[in-house]
Amino acid sequence: MATFYVLPARPLFEQMMDRMLAEWLPTLPGPLIPAEELTEFVRDHAERKADTFIVYRDELPEGMGLLEGLRDAFGAESGDDVVELHWGPNGQIRARSTRLGLMAAA
Repeated sequence: MATFYVLPARPLFEQMMDRMLAEWLPTLPGPLIPAEELTEFVRDHAERKADTFIVYRDELPEGMGLLEGLRDAFGAESGDDVVELHWGPNGQIRARSTRLGLMAAA
């Protein structure tokens, strides 16, 4: 069984990570790591674990629901776990987990 972590769209993820690092390390000049490198670092590091995938929201097909998009574009199957991360209204990270049930063929 695979686990798919669905993160916000890359631009939003990059913006929020820059803001978080600036708040945590306020005296360091400029971004600690370029935003594009950070998004790829997150994906590369997480995917070192077998059957773990990082998907940024903007990589999902337009006009499809989350689960259908993961199935069609990334090969998600019944029994796979989906952990959807998003930013709450007060800047907190919120997570919602789903285990994919039987999905009809497209």
